[in-house]
Amino acid sequence: MTKKSLVKKKPVKPRTKPKGAGAKSGRISADERMGLALGRLREFLTQNIKDTDKLERILKQVDEMLHATPVVAVFGQTGAGKSSLCNALFGEDVRAISHIRPETRTPEQLTLRHDQRSLILEDFPGIGEDDTADEGHIATLRSRIPHVHVILWLLKADARNYGSDLRAWRKLEPSLRAMGKPVLFVLSHADLIQPKPARAKAELSEVQLESLAQKQSYVASQFGVHEDTVAYVSSSGNIGLQDLLVRLLLILPDELKPAFFREASPAARSAAAQGEAKKGFWRGVWDAIKRVTGSIFVVLRDNPECITIAAEIWRVFSPKGRGRR
Repeated sequence: MTKKSLVKKKPVKPRTKPKGAGAKSGRISADERMGLALGRLREFLTQNIKDTDKLERILKQVDEMLHATPVVAVFGQTGAGKSSLCNALFGEDVRAISHIRPETRTPEQLTLRHDQRSLILEDFPGIGEDDTADEGHIATLRSRIPHVHVILWLLKADARNYGSDLRAWRKLEPSLRAMGKPVLFVLSHADLIQPKPARAKAELSEVQLESLAQKQSYVASQFGVHEDTVAYVSSSGNIGLQDLLVRLLLILPDELKPAFFREASPAARSAAAQGEAKKGFWRGVWDAIKRVTGSIFVVLRDNPECITIAAEIWRVFSPKGRGRR
């Protein structure tokens, strides 16, 4: 028997995973994290607000803001690029909105679902092809004004006049203003505005930017709106998209800003847009508390625990790296 065969081998202990290891064992879903954060908010408010009715009203308002379903009407001339804009603004996974015949008066609805939340697009048939059909489209949009939160009105950046849009606007403006519905005018196909560069570029030329600035001023003057409510995007949707989202958030009510930012595509999001959405979220939380508690609001707002809980709710809610199902 050799020396090597006399050496006793130590038994090998099987490897064991540490407690809590594994891809899924230690993770909880975003909805579960939100439930925990809202539970902490309830516990905090219960300690400071003894009136159960007031407590439930605050929590209901916060929950409604977090689960708001924005309804967006998309209106404008035929061929203005409504489908391209929707795909760029709300993500490339949004299916292309089918072309609607000019004589069809019913807008096409598309619901975008994200976790347990959603956004609804109402794509209206294009105007400018038939006066009789236009009257029907205008009447349909007027009937939908109470049910939508914002209107994206597309105008071709390279168009020489906006006669049909102006006629529609003059008929719809009184109702829009009376109901306080925000409208964002969007100059589409911005990369086609003259003078176009000899070679296609990923960015607009300085001359094109000057032309767009003039067109924005012209549109604002013709439609009687502020220049801040006139944006532009390229035909591919990449140019001007982030600025468009910021302008859109600025005109939306605070309670809708978080939900709209949540549904925007990663390409449309920016630090400025996130900042505006976050401000809307904080103002929404504080307003919910203030409307119910009155003078106690200041004490609750400045409480470090309340601030920490609200910050956690925003972190769970914000769409970092989360995809749409």
